[in-house]
Amino acid sequence: MRLRHIQKEKEGLGNENKDDKNEKDETDEKDEKMRKMRKQGIKKIEKKAGKNAQQEYKTIVYVDEVAKSLFSQMRGLMFRISPVNILFIFESEDLHPIHSWFVPYKFDAVYVDSDSKVVEIFREIKPFGSVSPTKPARYLIELVNTPHSLRVGDKVCVLLRNR
Repeated sequence: MRLRHIQKEKEGLGNENKDDKNEKDETDEKDEKMRKMRKQGIKKIEKKAGKNAQQEYKTIVYVDEVAKSLFSQMRGLMFRISPVNILFIFESEDLHPIHSWFVPYKFDAVYVDSDSKVVEIFREIKPFGSVSPTKPARYLIELVNTPHSLRVGDKVCVLLRNR
């Protein structure tokens, strides 16, 4: 009798494992659907941006992250082993100085105003340096490889890259 009870428990565990696998499969399917939707959305945005880029924008820049919160803005590129491009969105158009303490590689800082126009560019900021802009900006893009064609006054379209 005890053996049957244990056998039934094992059978029950087997069903739970199957249920867990089904849930994981469903989660994987949902994740895959979301990835596909993001890709399609990005492609649509790229298409639209591509059309607009010919008319309105001089350069399209891809970023890996968006830093909106105070914490994410304070962290920025610090302590990152591999470089990423980050878009900082500030609450107001103002002077936003930055530093490169604990950033182990060179990067570029592109300051952009509310109209998507580049107001200042600082190229190849070295580790443990600092930058103080002289013109107000609403956005900051920290880039590892800034397009050399990018100039002050250009209109920039920023797109979030899929991972």
